[in-house]
Amino acid sequence: MISPIMHDPDLYVSTEPEAVLGQLFYHPEGAIYRYGQAVDVTATVGFVVEYTATPGVYTADRAGGSSLGRRTAGVAAFTIPADSYGYFQVSGAGRHALLTDGGIAAGDPIIGHATTNGGIDTGTIGTDDGVQFGTALVADTGTVLAAGEYMIHGIL
Repeated sequence: MISPIMHDPDLYVSTEPEAVLGQLFYHPEGAIYRYGQAVDVTATVGFVVEYTATPGVYTADRAGGSSLGRRTAGVAAFTIPADSYGYFQVSGAGRHALLTDGGIAAGDPIIGHATTNGGIDTGTIGTDDGVQFGTALVADTGTVLAAGEYMIHGIL
């Protein structure tokens, strides 16, 4: 069941859990969020996080973290320090800027970057089908895909 969101996800972080980890919440503007805990490194606002072996616990650490299978779990809605709790967007029009590798084109499928913590890269249809989590609506500008310039899908 998806519940109405309890806090403004763009301004919320807590050192103690205030909801069931992994619980889904909807935002009045149409986005869906999952409540969870960040581990390994700080999940800066807009960082892509991945699943770990513990449900509701996510990491943005591509270099040495506890990522499980490199599957995107969401996008941090606020800067969430390691071992703290907050919201991760899992569906809808992207509400936060994403860090890119500078090579995203309009229409590209997007995936978590292989080596950059919290970043994204272009996915390849047929190769990265299991790890794509969104679609770029425009080309990136420098190394940024701004809020509203991508859709998140395929995570729920």
